[in-house]
Amino acid sequence: MILWGTVIGVLPLVVERAAIDFTDYRPSFWVNTILIIVCALYPLSFGYAVVKHRVMEIPVLLRRSARYFLVQRGFVVFLFVVALSAIAFFSHTLSRFFQPNPSAE
Repeated sequence: MILWGTVIGVLPLVVERAAIDFTDYRPSFWVNTILIIVCALYPLSFGYAVVKHRVMEIPVLLRRSARYFLVQRGFVVFLFVVALSAIAFFSHTLSRFFQPNPSAE
């Protein structure tokens, strides 16, 4: 089910984008809209497999999703702190070598 949801959900969009890139094909607004709606089958096939075929128990899935969310947000905060630390370190270090010139106005 997941395989067919992936094929049906993603393949038409990939074929259309390849046709746009390699030929002079320009789809209409409605073709793009329909392909984007068909692309929604991709996550729906995963949801169907989880609910119908019990690929993964729902409480386990929720716990793993919450854990992933917290790890992802924690990593973003960590990168932000590292970036601010690097900016502070380099600005403090480089300010020793480059003194402001008040007469350069």
